[in-house]
This record gives sequence, structure tokens and C-alpha cells, in this order.
Amino acid sequence: MRPEAAPATEQGGGQTGPIDTDLHPHVSGGLGALVEYMPRNARVRSASDAAMHETERPGSNPRRVAAEHMDRLGLSGAVLIPLESINGFTDPLTASVYSRALNRFLIEKWLPADPRYHLALMVLPHDPAKAAREIRDHRNQPRIAGVYLPLLNILMGSSYYHPIYKRALEQGLPVIVHPAGPEGAYYGAPVVAGGVPATYLERHVALPQIAQANLSSLIMNGVFEEFPGLKVVFAEFGFAWAVPLMWRLDMDWRRLRRETPWVRKPPSEYVRESVRFTMQPMEEAPLEQMHKLMRMLSADRTLMFSTDYPHWDRFDLADVMAAVPPDYRARVSHETALETFPLMSRSLTGGRPYSSVCRSTLR
Repeated sequence: MRPEAAPATEQGGGQTGPIDTDLHPHVSGGLGALVEYMPRNARVRSASDAAMHETERPGSNPRRVAAEHMDRLGLSGAVLIPLESINGFTDPLTASVYSRALNRFLIEKWLPADPRYHLALMVLPHDPAKAAREIRDHRNQPRIAGVYLPLLNILMGSSYYHPIYKRALEQGLPVIVHPAGPEGAYYGAPVVAGGVPATYLERHVALPQIAQANLSSLIMNGVFEEFPGLKVVFAEFGFAWAVPLMWRLDMDWRRLRRETPWVRKPPSEYVRESVRFTMQPMEEAPLEQMHKLMRMLSADRTLMFSTDYPHWDRFDLADVMAAVPPDYRARVSHETALETFPLMSRSLTGGRPYSSVCRSTLR
């Protein structure tokens, strides 16, 4: 028997139901469909000998996605994370043109299609100053939920990324990282341990290595001390790996504190306060073990429901909620998302900030 979905939470005179924190809006026609959203001088560089026409890709029709996914699951909101990758580009100018065009496309084509859609604004990892300007340029767009930062082979604790963190924090936006395709395979993108995976399966299994390295880097280089209040979301990297990593970080921090005096408290505390994980993909462990793991992770503070729609390993709400302890389900379903994405919260609740009515579940 399927478990009941997490209960909705009263908010601002209405109810807030589940929120999908990882929904992918695809572009039919590929990057060529973005040419009309580019500056005129950039269109010449993007010209091709012949245009490739294709049928509608799954996840490329915003109204159909709303009907077949959002309505079917009873979702009250979704964070759109684009996956037309730019971190495999070696030309920063081309990457900038395409990322800005993609943002324009999604703002004009997707956001008007359904008020539940909120965009993770893609920014240019090759040029953090330009990325910060892109965030600033959209400061008056109320349906921007967060900043999507495709990763390069530069760990997130580096001061290289500070302009992005500073601007995101000023605008109340979390920074979201997500596998984009080039990881472990393209020059300049993040690598996995040992070498280049031979198959997609190997690469998919190894992706948490990238998240582990970047989470350690964020904490040990003092990013959360430098930018108090900043939230970082690790989307689609899984989460089960985070518990043993927190143990190891705490252990070595206690023994080697002289190397990182700016890390003022146990690393696990920074994770619980400032880091969030999306639920998909989730290991298929026995139910009792998964419940224990989620409690060790403080999943009522750190974990958010996601589906990865429309991909092959996507989740359904009712199927996945069995893995969540019953007293955590409302938190994982939507409450933590509303706290993590404050601009989306205001949009979904008619301008009212998310209240603290549900925080009594925190321990």
C-alpha cells in the first residue's frame, strides 16, 4: 500500500502542498532554439548549415508538464533547474551568450505558463563577476527561486566564486549545484576519482564524489563564515553519503583545528544550518535503515522532496514518502523548501513570508 502524501500546511489563509525542488525544463530543438533570444551580433556565431527539427521532447511543453506532472501529484510549486549545459564550454563568451539566452527563454516561455513555476537562474561559472551581474539584472523578477551554478573543476570553497555568493545572498537566493552532463568527461568540468568513467552507469554512481569534495571545500574554506545566511542546495547528488562525510569532517576538524581556525564549529553544524539536499536519487535501503539515516542527517532540516522529472529515474511523491519518517514528511515535502527559497515562498503565499508555524518539528 502506498503511504499517504505529506499533509499540506496552513499558510496565509490557504494550504501549501508538496514542492518539487528539481524539475527540468527542456528546450525542443536544442540550443538552436535559443538563437532568437541572443543579441544580434551573437546570432552569426551560432548559425549552422541546416537546422535540425525534432518532435517535442519530454519536459519541453510547460503547460503539458503542469497538467501531467504538477497537477497529477498535487504540487504547489516547482523549482526549474535548466540542464542545457554550459560548464562543458571552453569559450566563456559563447557560454555567456547561451546562458543568458536560456534564462530569457525560460522566463518568457515557462514562467507565464503556470504560477507554480519558479526558475533557478543559470549563471556563468567561467566569469563570476559577469554571473553576479546576471543575478543583479534579474533582481526585480519575483519568480526567481535561486541561482543555479554549473560547476567547473574549481572547488566551491575557492574565493573565485565569492562574487556569486555575495550577490546571491544580497538578493535572498540560495545557490544550487546540480550535475549537468560534462562532469567526469569534459575538460574543465569537475572530475571523479581515478580517471574518466567508461560508461554512463559508472559516471552516475560516481557523481556523489563531486558533491562530497565541494561540500568539504565550502566548509573547510570558511564560506559559511564569510557569508552567514547563505544556503547551498546539492540537487540530484543523492544524500546518503552526507552522514559518513559529516562524521569524518567532524573527526578530522577536532584533530586538525589548527589548519582551519576560521571554522568555528563542528562541520556537521554548518551542514544542518546552511546546506540542503534534494531527495532524488535515493538509495533503495531497507525502510528501517533509511529512517535511521534520515534522522542522523536531520532530514527534517536538510532534505527536500524532488522528482527529477522528466528523467528515467524520476520519483513519484507517494512512492518516495514511505522512506521518510512520518513526523518528517511535511518538512521534506514542502516546509523546508519554503524556508530555503524565500522568494518562491512569498510568491506562492501572496507576498507573505513563510511563517514559523511548522518549526516546532525541529529538534
